[in-house]
Amino acid sequence: LTWNTEAERLFGWSRHEIVGRRNPIVGREDQAGSAALERRVLAGERLSALEVTRYARDGRKLDLALYTAPIDETRPRQGFLVLYVDRSERKRAEEELDSANRRYQLLVEALPLVTYIDLVDDDVTNVYTSPQFSEMCGWAPGEEPAFPDLLHPDDRERVMAHIRACNADWRPFVDEYRRRRKDGGYVWVRDESTIVDTEGGMPYARGFLLDITARKQLE
Repeated sequence: LTWNTEAERLFGWSRHEIVGRRNPIVGREDQAGSAALERRVLAGERLSALEVTRYARDGRKLDLALYTAPIDETRPRQGFLVLYVDRSERKRAEEELDSANRRYQLLVEALPLVTYIDLVDDDVTNVYTSPQFSEMCGWAPGEEPAFPDLLHPDDRERVMAHIRACNADWRPFVDEYRRRRKDGGYVWVRDESTIVDTEGGMPYARGFLLDITARKQLE
């Protein structure tokens, strides 16, 4: 019944080619699903941000969000308005972001050191630790005890005081200390981290651990 100028731009058919004719944007494989949506709408249901696939005149597949509203609230079977929002750019941006995140993760996991993310709290609560940690200390992800319990007794008080002082001022943390392995031995690490503020306002300490045991043994 209606076909606005944005529909002409998006789908490629002019208003004069569409109004009064069968809508051509639904692919053959999607017709049953489209008919089911139409039955729901004619029964009075409103659809909001439903992800659907439609096709342009040149054959391009379009990822759209579909919204519906009845033309007459009291008589839904008289017809309904359909609004489409083009999600193609957003979806492509999401896919590019996912790809970038995967590449970043592969890079992080290939580095010869451990990377981590901790909450900025007195207990140094861990959020993420890269897989290299298992090779360095023997603990599986999520298996290791609380951070203070991993510190060598001779280092614990000094390191925790240093961390809390840096947290209070949001200063970069740099220290060298002994960290307990799962087998009961200790590994010397150089620990460097910086506090960053996320979009949600939650501060995190992002840093890395470098195994310096060989250097300490030489010293």
